Amino acid sequence: MPFKSGFNVYNKNKRIPSISSGDSSLDEILGDDGFQKDLVHLLYGDKKKCANILLTTAVLAQKSYNNGGFGEETKVAFIDANNRFNPYNVSKFAVSQNLSP
Repeated sequence: MPFKSGFNVYNKNKRIPSISSGDSSLDEILGDDGFQKDLVHLLYGDKKKCANILLTTAVLAQKSYNNGGFGEETKVAFIDANNRFNPYNVSKFAVSQNLSP
């Protein structure tokens, strides 16, 4: 296995599309871009805060690529082990982003 410098890996990973989490502090920790596409992310912490971040990201991912999302055909899996899903709040946020709920 050849040696890869951290700088080369960083530059390669910067080309992977990413999307904002809706939380600027978390985006900064994730590398200023937010969640990278096609990776599994695990958030640990306050249940309400984590649920809000994940639901916000799920809606933002549906936006067109030109508007900072991954496109309307994008599929997002949200596993709600804490029963925090509120379809009304998600629909309201989707409408505020000019998306169909």
